[in-house]
Amino acid sequence: MKQQGGGAPRNPSVTATVTDMDTGTVPAGAKHTDRESGPEARAPSSTGTVTVPPISATPKKGRTWYLALSKLCIDAGCIEPLHSPSLETASRRKAGEVGESNVHGEYRRWWSPSLGREMEMLVYGHAGVPVLVFPTSMGRFYEWEGFGMVATLTRQLEAGWNTLYCLDSVDTEALYNRAVHPSARIARHEQYEAYVVHEVLPMIAAERGDFLIVAGASFGAYHAANFTFRHPARVGKLIAMGGAYDIKPFLNGYYSEAVYFHNPVDYLANLTDEAYLTPLRRVDLRLLAGEHDFCRHSTEHVAGLLAARGVPCRLEIWEHGAGHDWPWWREMLAVHIA
Repeated sequence: MKQQGGGAPRNPSVTATVTDMDTGTVPAGAKHTDRESGPEARAPSSTGTVTVPPISATPKKGRTWYLALSKLCIDAGCIEPLHSPSLETASRRKAGEVGESNVHGEYRRWWSPSLGREMEMLVYGHAGVPVLVFPTSMGRFYEWEGFGMVATLTRQLEAGWNTLYCLDSVDTEALYNRAVHPSARIARHEQYEAYVVHEVLPMIAAERGDFLIVAGASFGAYHAANFTFRHPARVGKLIAMGGAYDIKPFLNGYYSEAVYFHNPVDYLANLTDEAYLTPLRRVDLRLLAGEHDFCRHSTEHVAGLLAARGVPCRLEIWEHGAGHDWPWWREMLAVHIA
């Protein structure tokens, strides 16, 4: 089957819920629907769980641990353009690549006033510390299940230690939208952030409390890190895997104040405002990359920028051939979720 966007299977079995965004609860009279999930329809044909092939082989785990100290400063060098690992790995998926998940996913959908369109989400888990998940480049809300990230956290989710809130993206309407002027791309990107801040976060806080883990891989790592750096008082922990943190290559030379304030390599270099730095120093920041990841240098560069501002950060460069792909991100997530 041809994969689209995030490259995950199109039919995860979930329970569909329409959520009242004012209260963060399911409103009276809301119906659970049973239809196929995806752009053409909104929920699968039956409730239950998605089945993925059992795991047969995983990469050998090895990592080099670094602590970003105040004197660390690494040149970013050449940052390659971001792309979607989902599109790459979807064509290489085969039986035995990812483990089976028995975790039930709850499907949610509502009209977003911030974006002027319906937005979808999958929620996994019944209790515990919430994890806000950003998908990869042009990825979908079902991506983490399709690529085994949910299965990786089966123990945490079943035990009630964590709940995953898997966001959908609007990348094709924002930074990846070459059909509109760059100013329109960054404006749509800002609307997406408003959706997360004003619609998603209140719902999570009402259901699971205020301590929040934010996570993402590849372009999702950019989203997660940028969100954390801009809203440090709202985040307790960041897990950013294989991210590149310079969005200027998406904007064809266009630059503005909005671009600056959404481009971590720019605003972190000049950040002196203690209103941001003080809460940011309290966040558990984890910046991770493989030794052969083309985003490694960008990850190291951002760690250096944070260190120069006196912001503690755990920087890990994983060895043993680790690169920019889902098997490594599953390993990283398993280590750093705790």
